[in-house]
Amino acid sequence: MFFISKTRRPSCHLPVLVAVALVISLSSPSQAATEADVIVYGSTPGGFCAAIAAAREGASVIMLEPTDHVGGVNTGGLCFSDSNQTVRSTVMGLFDEWHRRIQQDYKSRGITLPYDVSVKDQSKWSYEPHVAARVTQQMLDEAKVTVLTERVLESVAKEGAKITTLHTNAGDFSAKVFIDGTYEGDLMAAAGVSWTIGREGKSEYGESLAGKQFTKAKMNISGLDDEGKILPLITTTDAGPVDQGDSNVMVYSFRLCLTADPANRVPMPEPDHYDPARFEAVRRHLLNQGRGVGFDLYDVPGGKLDGN
Repeated sequence: MFFISKTRRPSCHLPVLVAVALVISLSSPSQAATEADVIVYGSTPGGFCAAIAAAREGASVIMLEPTDHVGGVNTGGLCFSDSNQTVRSTVMGLFDEWHRRIQQDYKSRGITLPYDVSVKDQSKWSYEPHVAARVTQQMLDEAKVTVLTERVLESVAKEGAKITTLHTNAGDFSAKVFIDGTYEGDLMAAAGVSWTIGREGKSEYGESLAGKQFTKAKMNISGLDDEGKILPLITTTDAGPVDQGDSNVMVYSFRLCLTADPANRVPMPEPDHYDPARFEAVRRHLLNQGRGVGFDLYDVPGGKLDGN
C-alpha cells in the first residue's frame, strides 16, 4: 500500500510502480484451454457421425461448429440425399442408423414413409430438415457429445506435425485427437496440410476419368444480347484440353425445402439490388426448355419439396 505525505511531493517512482502493476495485470495468463479426448471441428454429417462414434467408444468429445446450425446440408434443406443413386449394400453404420431413426421418428407420430430403410432397394429416401435435425441432436445427446456452436477457427498450435490446440473466436480447445468435420477441410488447411483446388489431369494419378467431362447437352440459345455483347454469367475463357485439370471449383447450389401449403409458407422477398438482366441466359434457357421451374423438385414428407 502506498501513502503520499502531505509534507513531501509524491515519489517519482510511483508512476513507474503503477505502470509495472498494469503490465503484470495485462499480461497475466489467459484462460486455460478447454480439453477433451477428441475434438471435431465442423458438424457436417461426417463430423457429427465421427463425434458420435468416438463418444460411443468412451472418449470425451467436443464438437465445434463455426455457424449456429448443426448437421450441415442434411439438416438444412437437402432432404433428398440421392440415396437411390448409391449401392444400398454400402449404406451401413451410423448413416444407416441415422436414416432408420428418422423413419422411426415418423412412425412414432403415425406417419408411414413411402420407403423402408431396412430394405436395400433403390427407393428414394427423403425427410424434412427439422426431423433430421431432431434425430441428429438426439443421437448427439445420447452419446454425451458436447456441442458448441459459433466457434470459428482462427489458428492452430502444433508440436511438430501434431495439432495440440485450436484457437477460436470463443476460446482455446485442446485434445488428444482432432477431426476435421468441415466440408472444405478448414482445419486441415489451418494445420498446414497440403491441399489443392479443382480437378487433376489424367496423367497426375493415372486416372482415366480425370480431367474434364462435358456430359450435359449444350444450351440451344444465343449468348449475345441485342447489341451483340456477351450476356452476364457467360465466359469466353477456353476450358483447355479435356485431359488436363484446372483450379476451378465445382458448382455450388442452394437446397431449399419448399411447400405449396399457404399456411406454412415463408415469403421469398426480392433480394436487394436484384437485376433480372444478369440472368438473361437462364431466362432464355428456361423458355427454350419449356419448363416453368429451372431446377429439380423432389417429394418430401409433410407435403413439401426439395428444390435442387
